[in-house]
Amino acid sequence: MRHLPLGGVLALVLLTAGACSVVTEPDPPVADSTLVAVLADLHLADVRASLVHDVPPGTRDSVLAHHGLTPAEFEAALRYYVERPDAYLELYNRVLDHLTEESMRPATSDAAGPSEPPPSP
Repeated sequence: MRHLPLGGVLALVLLTAGACSVVTEPDPPVADSTLVAVLADLHLADVRASLVHDVPPGTRDSVLAHHGLTPAEFEAALRYYVERPDAYLELYNRVLDHLTEESMRPATSDAAGPSEPPPSP
């Protein structure tokens, strides 16, 4: 009876395992829905800053904290998507959809409640 050398068996196992393995994409470090909301809020803050110049420093960190993210988590999520341009494009399309939906919603009044409807002509 002939035995395979240990090195041959090990090589055969590694080759077989490699051929059968499925490459899986790692999950993003931040949920897509969270990142869509964060990016939309950051875009809105940026637009406000460029138009009315009343956005305080630290707004980015406040937006991140509002969504439960640290700056490090946000940056890790951005790195994840920069390495996956197709997924990044899909994510930004969702951000644009989110912003479009927001712009279609009726404006809300202050905390006192809804404003009265305008008088009829």
